[in-house]
Amino acid sequence: MALNQTQKDNLYKGLGIFLEAMRPYAVSVLIKEAGDKWPVWFVEALNTQQQENWKLGLRQGTEPEALIDFHYLKPFALKYKELLRKDFGSKDMHNVPNWFGEIADVRHQIAHFREVEDDQALTAWIKMIQIARTLGMDELVAELTKLREARPEPVSTSAKQAGPQPWFQVVAPHLDIRQGRLDESVFAANLAEVALGNGREIYNNPAVFFSKTSFTAGLKTVARRVIKGLNGEEDAENRVISLQTGFGGGKTHTLISLYHLARWGRNAAQSGDAAVLVQYTGVPAFDKANIAVFTNTTNDPANGRSTPEGVTIQTIWGELAWQLGGASAYEIVRKNDEQLIAPAGL
Repeated sequence: MALNQTQKDNLYKGLGIFLEAMRPYAVSVLIKEAGDKWPVWFVEALNTQQQENWKLGLRQGTEPEALIDFHYLKPFALKYKELLRKDFGSKDMHNVPNWFGEIADVRHQIAHFREVEDDQALTAWIKMIQIARTLGMDELVAELTKLREARPEPVSTSAKQAGPQPWFQVVAPHLDIRQGRLDESVFAANLAEVALGNGREIYNNPAVFFSKTSFTAGLKTVARRVIKGLNGEEDAENRVISLQTGFGGGKTHTLISLYHLARWGRNAAQSGDAAVLVQYTGVPAFDKANIAVFTNTTNDPANGRSTPEGVTIQTIWGELAWQLGGASAYEIVRKNDEQLIAPAGL
């Protein structure tokens, strides 16, 4: 039997906090042997394509720890099994790579909107909890168990009658704060990282992101215009939107919201975390929008950007064409891109 949407959202969130806990663990294992050179050791475990993705992430400014992804954990555990012996023992250290692989497979299915069966989800939950418990991450075990059971905590009658409670009795700090490993990069939203699938799960994971987002009137208004435009509605207003706010005004947060909403498409309507936003914007009439992201860290007008196919892209027009339509779309603006001239009449 396939999971319902609430179960999918909770599993998605569980996978997110699990990855955030495994990143510093993997780093700590390698630091004991390699010190500051741990990133070099980690990359040595990856295949050629994974290494290229890692280098691309570094060029975009992502910190090495935030580049550790689900599909990197299995090769890491395979190459450094002996380093895991102390934590997992002689028997389980051989099983850990497969556990990470099974968890990564489920994460891949959810991220690409594929159905996840009950037994697959159960396997992922069990393996995540087993790994967390073995590593003594009791609070992570509690967080994962709570999400898996998805049972809201009842509010006692006495608490209701007592009036407002102190914040520390009703608000639980994030897991990383409780564990004393707060990374201030969590406050630096980065659209380029999200587009590459890198960075903190609080931004990269749509279920986590929307569950922690307050849908302001401004955000909802912009999102509504975008969805109406993507749906092809005639009253979609101007298709070019300029976000004009001061520093810290929410421009990047709005852009990340639009990215996830456009990427989720009609699937967003099934998520409880995005329900308030979709109720205002209307249900997307598409499965997944074709998205291009251009930021100050994704382009070098002086030297260009080389693609794996050997094409050197020079301008924003070439970059957008390549991202939206690949080589065939780029051919339309190739001469303009090579001569650094804006195309006309498109």
